[in-house]
Amino acid sequence: MRKIGRDELRKLLEDALGQAMQGANDEPDNQKKSAKFVECLTNKFRDYYSKDDLIVRVSSRGNPREFLHDISICQVEEISGPVQPTEIDRVVNVLWQIEVEMSNDGSEIMHDLNKLRAGAVDSDKMFVVRRSWSDTTNLTWLTEQVLGIAEHQTGRLFVAFIPHPSDWKDSDASVDLLGYPYI
Repeated sequence: MRKIGRDELRKLLEDALGQAMQGANDEPDNQKKSAKFVECLTNKFRDYYSKDDLIVRVSSRGNPREFLHDISICQVEEISGPVQPTEIDRVVNVLWQIEVEMSNDGSEIMHDLNKLRAGAVDSDKMFVVRRSWSDTTNLTWLTEQVLGIAEHQTGRLFVAFIPHPSDWKDSDASVDLLGYPYI
C-alpha cells in the first residue's frame, strides 16, 4: 500500500481546501463550508487510493459507510453476507483516521483528539484545525496534547492548520502541516 508523502499530503489538502473555498464561496453557514471541505478532502483521498489494486474504502460524515471518524480510510475485503448473497466490507487494515475541527473550543478539540487516540495505533492520523490554533499559546497546548497521542502511535501523525471558513474570502488555500514527532 502506497504511503502519502508529506509534500503530497500538503498538496492534497491544499487542493481540497481550494475546491471547498470555490464551491462554498457564497455560503454564509460556516458549518456547511466545513462540511464541504470534509467532502472535498474525502474525494481527494478516494482519488489517491483509486489507483491501488487493493480495495480501499474512504468514508466520511454523511456517508452511509461512515466509520468512527470524520474521514476514515480503510483497506477492506468483501465477504458474502450470512443470509443474503450481498457483499459486505470487512476492515482488514486502517490506513488513515482524520478529524476536522474548526471550533476554537478546547473541549471540542480534546473530544476529537480523544477519538484519534482511541483509534488504531498503526494507522496514519491527521487532525485538521483552524489556523488560530497555530498561535503561540494555543500551539503549545495543542502540541502537548498531540504528543500524548504520538508517544503511543506507530503510524504517522499530522496536524494541518487551515483558515477558518469565515475567513475563506480573504484567504488563499495554503495549509501549514506539522508532523509528529517532527517528521
